[in-house]
Amino acid sequence: MDVIQDKVFRNEHVRMNTSSIYVRNAIEDATKKPRPNEVDWPPAVTGELGLYRENLLLHQPRLLFAFGAFAYEFARRANGENPERMYLYWRATRLGEEFRRKVEAFDSTGINAFPLLHVSIARGRFIQAHDYFCDSEGANYFEYAGKAIASLLLEHSSTLQVWIS
Repeated sequence: MDVIQDKVFRNEHVRMNTSSIYVRNAIEDATKKPRPNEVDWPPAVTGELGLYRENLLLHQPRLLFAFGAFAYEFARRANGENPERMYLYWRATRLGEEFRRKVEAFDSTGINAFPLLHVSIARGRFIQAHDYFCDSEGANYFEYAGKAIASLLLEHSSTLQVWIS
């Protein structure tokens, strides 16, 4: 968020209004999370998926940030994206490829789910995950993702209602 705020302020002298950011877990009870190699999820998870889908349709967020493989696959399914995949599919390299694809395909009138890394500094191999996500050795994931999102916001600033002056 700091990288985004810095870039939009330096470019347009505005800031993102963060008061309307909503944060939630994909599912309420993490013990009910399906195994990483399962495509078909149990009823407890699909029930929560339905509630999430209803909230997306009701509120129509333009930006949906999903932190990690499970959260991203959950967001994809809630947003009606296919094919459904096991969330093990979404390794750091694929999350990065998908992030770049989503940036390129941004629709300022639709719901745009962006995959981000969940484990970005807390576990071992985080530097490798940053490199894989950004497709560049020695990359700074926070700068990379933040600047890409800020550029999108600036490019679509006239149609997105996210600013405070």
